[in-house]
Amino acid sequence: MVNKRLSSPILSGLVKLILYLPDQEYSESELSLIYHHELVHYQSKDLYYKLFLLVVNTIYWFNPFLYFMRREADRDIEYICDSNVMKICSSDELSIYQMLLLKTAENHNGIHYLSASLNDDLTDFKERLVYMMKAKNLRKGKVLVIVFTALFVVAGLVIGVSVKMAR
Repeated sequence: MVNKRLSSPILSGLVKLILYLPDQEYSESELSLIYHHELVHYQSKDLYYKLFLLVVNTIYWFNPFLYFMRREADRDIEYICDSNVMKICSSDELSIYQMLLLKTAENHNGIHYLSASLNDDLTDFKERLVYMMKAKNLRKGKVLVIVFTALFVVAGLVIGVSVKMAR
């Protein structure tokens, strides 16, 4: 689907996932890299993971660490996706992919969606490129984030129940 209001390709939807493209011209190689990037998000079920983090962050809105954790988890999701895209890229395609990321960072509209996208602002763009260069030495962090999120939820429930029982 094409949407004139978007600044970046995004994958959105929880039941029926749809890839939305901004009203821009893309080369065949750019489209191929966009499709592969979003396919990695789809296969990893990143939208459900982001929804889970959003729900936990909404319930525990008063906990500043969860805001930080959610932001870091969003970055990790994109880093993992980038490293998976890099696995199939030649050096020429990698340059095209990095230019595509720069193009989307330039057009970043500052709106946050419950979506998986190439969309980053310019401040995150540098970190993302550095990560892409170091990606082979890093491991996935999803499991660790899920464990910490579960610990926050359980700790919140235990504290809430113990405070109510103490009264």
